[in-house]
Amino acid sequence: MTDDVYISLGDQKAVRDAHRVRRVVFQTEQGISSTDDFDGKDMEAIQVIYVYLGKPVGTLRLREIKPNTWKLERMAVVPASRGKGIASTMMQKAITHIKSLKAHEVVLDAQQQAVGLYAKHGFCVEGDVFEEVGIPHVTMKLLL
Repeated sequence: MTDDVYISLGDQKAVRDAHRVRRVVFQTEQGISSTDDFDGKDMEAIQVIYVYLGKPVGTLRLREIKPNTWKLERMAVVPASRGKGIASTMMQKAITHIKSLKAHEVVLDAQQQAVGLYAKHGFCVEGDVFEEVGIPHVTMKLLL
């Protein structure tokens, strides 16, 4: 098998894999500080990791922010692996997993450039554009 998606909670290997991808995308490519990216919430979050040829190339995390409401955060795919459906695959796995936990909704703060990707999966924009880490974002919601 050349690719795989795994879901993990409280696993140090999953957090290391997530950090590897996020360093490339958020810190190197987008210039986000490691302090802003690595906020101390990774071990309490569910990590979704996409592995290709034995290396992590995509990640996102999920956190329950209130009963039955989950937040999808820190989704990233390394540049060389973009355009191959990796982000969509991870989102589908994440949404299926959240549904199995009997959640009612998923929220996220999308970089404005990624709104179309989330909309394809049923997320709707909620509210106005705001800036986070110097990048325009919008809040989006998916009712389950």
